[in-house]
Amino acid sequence: MNSNESTSAVKMEPIHIRTTLTAGPNRRVVAKVRDHQILMDVSKARGGEDAGPTPPECPAMARCPLCDTIGSPTPLQISFAQ
Repeated sequence: MNSNESTSAVKMEPIHIRTTLTAGPNRRVVAKVRDHQILMDVSKARGGEDAGPTPPECPAMARCPLCDTIGSPTPLQISFAQ
């Protein structure tokens, strides 16, 4: 099996997402997706104000544990590209 093959028979459908990231004061970052905004920040110990989740926490939240409970019609594949 090569690196492009999967051991699962389920096909993963890619998700294409367009976002805009804007630096704010005190290490804040505002992400805009469609008509929505997500405020990200770091802890006070790291120079932020802890006003929102950290950037690494956002993909973890996107994995939505509820999807496992109610079932998702297709598996999700999330990739990050510049």
